[in-house]
Amino acid sequence: MHLIQLFFRGCLSIVKKILKQNHSKKRILVVVHEFAIGGAQIVAIRLANALSEFYSVYVYCVNTNKNPQEIIKTINPCIKIFKSKGCAEELRSYIIRFKIDLVSSHIWFSDKLTYKALDGLSHIKWIITLHGCYPLFYLHPDMDREFSMLVGKVLDATDRIIYLTQHNIDIFDTMNIRIDRDKFLKIYNGYKPVEIPARKREELAIKGDDFIFGIVSRPMKEKGWEETIQATIILNHTSGKNIHLILVGDSDYAQLLKNRYSMYSYIHFVGSSLYPGEWIQLFHVGLLPSYSESLPNSIVEYLAYGIPVIATDTGETKNMLIHKKDCAGMIFPLTSQGEVNVDTLAEKMLLIVQDSMLLDSYRKNTKILFAQFDMDMCVNNYREVMENILYVKNTL
Repeated sequence: MHLIQLFFRGCLSIVKKILKQNHSKKRILVVVHEFAIGGAQIVAIRLANALSEFYSVYVYCVNTNKNPQEIIKTINPCIKIFKSKGCAEELRSYIIRFKIDLVSSHIWFSDKLTYKALDGLSHIKWIITLHGCYPLFYLHPDMDREFSMLVGKVLDATDRIIYLTQHNIDIFDTMNIRIDRDKFLKIYNGYKPVEIPARKREELAIKGDDFIFGIVSRPMKEKGWEETIQATIILNHTSGKNIHLILVGDSDYAQLLKNRYSMYSYIHFVGSSLYPGEWIQLFHVGLLPSYSESLPNSIVEYLAYGIPVIATDTGETKNMLIHKKDCAGMIFPLTSQGEVNVDTLAEKMLLIVQDSMLLDSYRKNTKILFAQFDMDMCVNNYREVMENILYVKNTL
């Protein structure tokens, strides 16, 4: 019996090696809009890195006007990054020359370019991931005049459509676009926390018993940065405690706010960070009072580092923070005008400052809520989709 077990274990080991070799021969092209510190862009790079363990992975960036080396350096060295002029003919030539088996595109401009590049190449399999930008293009047609003309054709040409929230696909009913529902599959983004030392409170002259709120996002009005600052000012006048706010991110808008609120020593603009975990680890609570979200990466990262959250009830936020009886933070609604009420935000912040037991309860639940964003689970879900598609391709 023992010999039989050893025999089957040996056979299993051989099969696994063969499967791994076969996986490495399959060529996956990940098409991203730009190399930038942004939710969808970073998620696509993380996915490419994770898939490179199983496949030959290539990356094509549509917009190379900005080419920050610090982001490019995060891409696994085994991944080939194609030189790019951002045109369909060029992308098509790479697909043919490198015998790409499957394309995974992210963000509308990447999806549109891939659609044009794959014209006449129906044997190439194609997955798109909806990160939440399609409703914006529908509501703001000036962002891309081609969107309304091409979006239906793009979706129809794909083999599978990965989405993060129901809102990502509800827009197609509004647009009267009929898509085979079997194409859709919900997969949460994955994240593996980066082991990085926390920054020091002393850098910002924060004392040991001071309370720290923080926000990590692209600085823009719609992310609620100014409302967050104003709520923090209110708390410093009403809570009886020293409240600090760390804002991680940089843009012209961030610089405008930095100048506008420069008289407040407890408001800290620390700029952008490729590894925001270094700052997140200082937070008592992470904030994201956005006007609109899909599956915000900031909340995933807060949870990954055990930080409770206060956020607006947009996109998938509620499901990210609340599961049955487990809760890792607070959510609150937007106003009837779709904006953030500063007083409501300040009330939520004050409640958690004054209730240490509530804060500890939220903190203990962060691990439970983060489990749904496990990177291995995310990659396995993508691999299952890809294998099914590639299997169909190979058997036709």
